Parts: sequence; C-alpha cells; structure tokens
Amino acid sequence: MLQVLKFILFLFSPILIIITIVFISFIIQFIYLGTKGYKMKGKIPVIKRIGIFKRLFVLFPNRLAKDIYNRDPLDFKEHGLHLFCGEQGSGKTTALCDLILKWQKRYPSMKVYTNMAYKHEDGSINHWKDILELNNGTYGTAIVIDEIQTWFSSNESRDFPPEMITEISQQRKQRKAIIGTAQVFSRIAKPIREQATYIYLPMTIAGCLTIVRKTKAEWWDNEKQKFKRYIGTYFFVHTDEIRESFDTYKKIQRYKQNGFNRPKWMDWPEIEVK
Repeated sequence: MLQVLKFILFLFSPILIIITIVFISFIIQFIYLGTKGYKMKGKIPVIKRIGIFKRLFVLFPNRLAKDIYNRDPLDFKEHGLHLFCGEQGSGKTTALCDLILKWQKRYPSMKVYTNMAYKHEDGSINHWKDILELNNGTYGTAIVIDEIQTWFSSNESRDFPPEMITEISQQRKQRKAIIGTAQVFSRIAKPIREQATYIYLPMTIAGCLTIVRKTKAEWWDNEKQKFKRYIGTYFFVHTDEIRESFDTYKKIQRYKQNGFNRPKWMDWPEIEVK
C-alpha cells in the first residue's frame, strides 16, 4: 500500500509543483499590480435565495390571493384542439353545438367563428388563413370547422401549412380553441391529429339522446383504427336551443383555389424530399 502511495506521489508531484509555482506567481502579480494602481471594477452581485418557509407560507399564499382578486371572470380559460368524430347521424355536429353553447354561456364575451352557419356566430370563416387573423384578446376565440377533413385531409399531411402548426401550438397563449368535426379520425391531417387536445366520439339514440365518449389522441391505435382508452363519458338531450343553433343541410365546401398546395420546388427532380 505504501508503495502505491509513493508511486502516485511520484506521478503527480511534477503537476503539484507546477500548480504551486503558478499560484505563487499569481499572488505576486496580483499584489504588484495593486501597488501600480490597478483596482477591481466591482464584485459579482450575490443573490440571496429566499428561504423555503417564506416562499411556501408567505409568498405563495400572497400571490394566490392577488391572482384571485385580479382575475377577470370573463377571461377565456378553454384552449386546444377539440375534435368530434363519428359517422353520419352520430350527432357530432349536435354535440359540438352543445359544447359551444355551454362555452358561450360561461364566457359571454368570447367570439365564435364557424364555417357551418352557426346561429350565434360572430362571423364566418372560408379559408384556413382566416383563422390566423382572428383574435379577441383574453376574452377568447372559438374557431369551429365542420367536416375539418375537407380542409385538412390526411392525404395532404406532408403539405400542411407551417403557419397553421404554429397557430395550433400557441392556442393557449392566444386564448383560442379550435373545434372540428370529422367522420373518420384517421382521415384528418396528421399534424392536426397529433395536436388534438381531446377527441369526442358521439352516439345518438332515438334521434334525441347523445352519448359522448371522450378520449385523447395518444390512445389512438392506427392498426385497429380505434381508441384504446377513454377519459370519460357524458350525455345530453337535444333541446330546441341546440337544434336551432345550426343548419343541418348547409353544404360545406372546400376552399379549392387558395387551399394549401404542394410547393412546386418539391417536384423538382434533383431534390429528394423525405
């Protein structure tokens, strides 16, 4: 053991000698420059960390109380991408209107824009670019796109506009919520499916009672073409208010001329697109 220690000291002694010489030289130079009038420009500010007790039992309750006093009850707290999926007659548009009506009662200052002639809308949208320009501050905006796959099809996922991806990913900050309907979840463009906050699967019984199962995009089984899990289930009865809020027979048309198209440079033979 003693031999090993001697060997280690033998290896590191030159390094220790060099470090010692450098340190002594530094001390001499530092003192010498001080005598020549050199002065330190200042010290690095020391930030004193607030104690755990004060943070937890004083600052946190104080901040929470202030937030409650300053909270605007009309602020829009909904966000995300909500998709109602189901075959024709399942009640997806009815379930969507049921949700929107509840939101409008909860947030009377919110704005609603749709492509389905919704009775209580604040305006219509005819193109996905309209979504980028709509804003209502903290009072919130709901964008409703009936038959969303006619605008954003899974066959065009690779050409999905980057502006729309940015819009979807920043909805919480912008106080926006996008609500769409589609007959088949897998036919919606992949970027939208991946960003979906909740998916609602309605089923209507006797034409007036709709049961809705709620799930998330991460539980979609692409091979079996169905969802593996569900968050919960709720139901509602069709009221006159719900039924009269939208036009069942309105034709939803795809905006063909200004839709998102495959860029021409992608078809150049010398460029490989992955």
